Amino acid sequence: MTSHNPNSMIKPLSFIVIFSVLLFSGHYFIIENLFDKEFFYKTWQIYAFLTTAAIGIFLIMQFIQKNFPDKTGFAFMALSLFKMAASVIFFIPLMQSQVADRVPDVLNFFIPYFLYLLLEVVFVVRLINSR
Repeated sequence: MTSHNPNSMIKPLSFIVIFSVLLFSGHYFIIENLFDKEFFYKTWQIYAFLTTAAIGIFLIMQFIQKNFPDKTGFAFMALSLFKMAASVIFFIPLMQSQVADRVPDVLNFFIPYFLYLLLEVVFVVRLINSR
């Protein structure tokens, strides 16, 4: 991935979008057909948050790699911590709610969270190895 070519960003961003649509579709199908439970967060809300975070992290990492290539790994760790903090903030309404069993809602969020994290790690490793 060269940072100077705008087309070099289209392929990974397209992959994030396709990954998101496929993961969302599968997740939505499972939630709608296998669970009778009403989850606190709608599936689309979870994916809006995670997809936005993934695209933001990718774009920031491209900028960091282009301008401060020796700081790419540290920037990714910082962005991952920021995303984790944003996830905690995302969960405040659930924690303040009267939902008796929060475990299904937490799993409903964190399974895709870790799949997105894996995707982000793969992109960052490729980005770092491209120099």
